[in-house]
Amino acid sequence: MSSLDLGQSIAAQKTGLEAMFGILNKSFESIEKLASLNLQAFKSTLNRTQKIAVSALSANDPKACRCGTSYWTFVDINWRSQVPRGNYPSSVTT
Repeated sequence: MSSLDLGQSIAAQKTGLEAMFGILNKSFESIEKLASLNLQAFKSTLNRTQKIAVSALSANDPKACRCGTSYWTFVDINWRSQVPRGNYPSSVTT
């Protein structure tokens, strides 16, 4: 192997390593940004949950405070209103 081939090989390896570390640095920056966004989302969810809990616990009339009403309550109400009474398939026994 001549010294020219060795020099080219070293230069190519150096370029490859620089590219690899550049990609790794960008990857870690992206991971840091994603973790920061996830933390912000968690904090806002926690704050919202705290406000709902405080509002629900401080209400004198539980029905007056609809802030704690869950999504599933509305799903249940909609489902019950759409199911015809007494018209069940034969496989369903009540």
